[in-house]
Amino acid sequence: MQSWHLHISGQVQGVGFRPFVYRLALAAGLKGWVKNTKDGVHLVFNAPTADRAKQFSEQLLAQAPSIAHITHYKLSIVPFQAFTEFQIVHSQEHGVASVLLSPDFGLCADCRQELHAEGNRRKDYAFTTCTYCGPRFSITRALPYDRPLTTMAPFSFCQKCQQEYHTPSNRRYFSQTNSCPACGIELKLYTCTGVQLRGAQSDLLDQVVQFWRRGKIVALKGIGGYLLTCDAANASAITQLRQRKCRPSKPLVVLFPDEASLAAYTHLSKEARRMLTSHIAPVAILPLRQETQAGVARREIAPGLTKLGAMLPYTPLYELLLTRFGAAVVATSGNCGGQPIIYADASALDELAPLADYILVHNREIVLPQDDSVIQWSSRYQQRIILRRARGLAPTLRSAYPWQTDDVLAMGADMKSTFALLHQQQVYVSPYLGDLTDVVTQENHRKIFEHLCGVLQAHPTHVLTDAHPQYASTQLGRHTAVQRDLQLVSIPHHEAHFAAILGEHQLMDTDSPVLGVIWDGTGLGADGQIWGGELFDYRHGQIKHLAQLDYFANSLGDKLAREPRLCAWSLLTCAQFGQERLKPAFSAREYAFYQQFFARPAHLHT
Repeated sequence: MQSWHLHISGQVQGVGFRPFVYRLALAAGLKGWVKNTKDGVHLVFNAPTADRAKQFSEQLLAQAPSIAHITHYKLSIVPFQAFTEFQIVHSQEHGVASVLLSPDFGLCADCRQELHAEGNRRKDYAFTTCTYCGPRFSITRALPYDRPLTTMAPFSFCQKCQQEYHTPSNRRYFSQTNSCPACGIELKLYTCTGVQLRGAQSDLLDQVVQFWRRGKIVALKGIGGYLLTCDAANASAITQLRQRKCRPSKPLVVLFPDEASLAAYTHLSKEARRMLTSHIAPVAILPLRQETQAGVARREIAPGLTKLGAMLPYTPLYELLLTRFGAAVVATSGNCGGQPIIYADASALDELAPLADYILVHNREIVLPQDDSVIQWSSRYQQRIILRRARGLAPTLRSAYPWQTDDVLAMGADMKSTFALLHQQQVYVSPYLGDLTDVVTQENHRKIFEHLCGVLQAHPTHVLTDAHPQYASTQLGRHTAVQRDLQLVSIPHHEAHFAAILGEHQLMDTDSPVLGVIWDGTGLGADGQIWGGELFDYRHGQIKHLAQLDYFANSLGDKLAREPRLCAWSLLTCAQFGQERLKPAFSAREYAFYQQFFARPAHLHT
């Protein structure tokens, strides 16, 4: 008999991995232990031969939980230890974190069924979870992933939940988010003036449904923050929501109660259906059916568009509410004017009061706020395109690239901002943070970065920023470099885009030359002017600039990019064509002003 050590790295915490290993070891008649540490999962077990140890290891890797992702493993002989049983032992908190952080998982089919099952003790319980679903990243304070290090720590198990937690055959065996109505999370309902509305937990759900039917706007606390919701068929309520949220025309997301109702309004492909019902459960951008359907105020929700952002209930709370309502609701981020999603309990009531008529809260704290991920598919080949990477996907990026060993922070750009952290050869990409032109978003960026570094105990040696000195992300990066005494590296905007594509398609180490065509709007060029795009040649690990378009005046800065009519005027002026053909696009006063403006010499070109 020999003792063996198996170390497994990857997304292996918060996915039911230890209970899976325990059951597999029992079935194989092996003795030993399994535990979480900051660098993954460790097993020590006894096996009579090397072949038997390898067979068990290969079976474990092949049959791992579907929501797990194994990046590395190592099987080795260790000094013999005598075991009388196989057990899950207490996690260890020492060492350097290198585990992939599990994202928040959407509601699984078993928990969904329990919500509606008569006689089940979790029927109508809005926070039911198991080892395969529920919050993970948004509630994690530190590693390894164990209940005392999450915001579930204040909730003590009742006797029945404790029994489930210690029963190997139960799917809640070692489930760190396990709870029930007797020991779990509680809802509270408030008016926008702060008056609490009393009632049993199920009564509060019924009240929310009645508010929707009366055309009211209700803020719901979800996994990663608050959503603003209203009846998707009520044009008046949607118009009022747009006014309060300062969102006059951008499309809104619709939360449908089930697949059948979603398929009645949109063309639901096989791939979209699979993704919507997966543990990612994103917002899916789907083509609308041409025929008019009652139940969704299409013109108010997606004005002038042929596609709709849609999702299905991915939390027990949403499932219970939408089942009661029996129709779709608008579900948009709880924020105003492009600011970050509201999530903090201490300030939520005050911040949401101008936006919602009623506010449904709960007492499980959110550590890390997140919007919903947004995905669409190409029309011809149904290729998945991630438009916003957040809940369900963040923060772990699965990558097979052999990264360097130094920790590196990449700050990203200003619009649709995220940052990336390379730590212990693993890549962590923050959830979508929004536009850094907003000072609140900048503060949110800083808080999430500091928390992620704290959880991982990461110590970057380099900070990568955009070359544009006025980007808020660049200024934040410079501040971080000075504060932490890090090396600062500036990267031209379009080279960063090209490198991202090379990395995505695993071409960084290719022996073949690669032509890069980057058209993304604007970025600071090598000569200090604003370039709208560039052509690059990549070979032998080097990016070389090939060409860009001819210059024209860019005295209006970002306003030129936001208003194509002004861009056209500048181009026509540069080409010495008359701009009279643009006159219908301007008022008489505007036309007179811009005639004088574009006659001046320009100091900035694009």
